Amino acid sequence: MQYRHILFATDIDDGSLHNVRKALDLSRALSDKFSLLHVAPDSISDLAMGSAKLYEEILDTSKAEIMKIAKALGIPKSDQYVIEGSPKEVILMFAEKANIDLIILNSHRHNWLEMLGATTNYVVNKAQCDVLIIDNDKNQK
Repeated sequence: MQYRHILFATDIDDGSLHNVRKALDLSRALSDKFSLLHVAPDSISDLAMGSAKLYEEILDTSKAEIMKIAKALGIPKSDQYVIEGSPKEVILMFAEKANIDLIILNSHRHNWLEMLGATTNYVVNKAQCDVLIIDNDKNQK
């Protein structure tokens, strides 16, 4: 199966570079276009306790991390996105607007009962395209 546009949505954690590399390798083999997305959750504005400066610093850090990962892997700026909002909603909205036909996410296993994190579970059940889950625990090198 050939995909036209693959999206990897990351929350920027310790395994991000490895997981983005894996998603990018899949994209190079299976599709024509790859997009890298990080959603800065609305909830970080609560953590910043109303401080616009602190919130901007958090956003700037997120953007810098995405740029660092993208630069290391040769992902053009035009394919890098940091968007504010609810991660599950933004991922689905972005996928629809960008005509994504495969979304790749991390599994974020919290315990044996909760196999997928809330965002991943939501996207898997609501996406109008294929969704591939990368198991974070097994991919760390």
